[in-house]
Amino acid sequence: MTEMQSRLPVNLFLRVHKSFLINKEKISKIDGNQIFTGNQVIPIGTSYRQDVLLRLDIK
Repeated sequence: MTEMQSRLPVNLFLRVHKSFLINKEKISKIDGNQIFTGNQVIPIGTSYRQDVLLRLDIK
């Protein structure tokens, strides 16, 4: 997953969980420790949460 992440544009993709990379433009909602992208609900890993919130400029 780390290799795949290194090949994607940093400004567009986020690592939100050890098993998930997502396109920031596809996020429709964040609720607690979950990210919604269309019909998908993706968990935010505890160790990724702070970085995700910073990169999305959420306080």
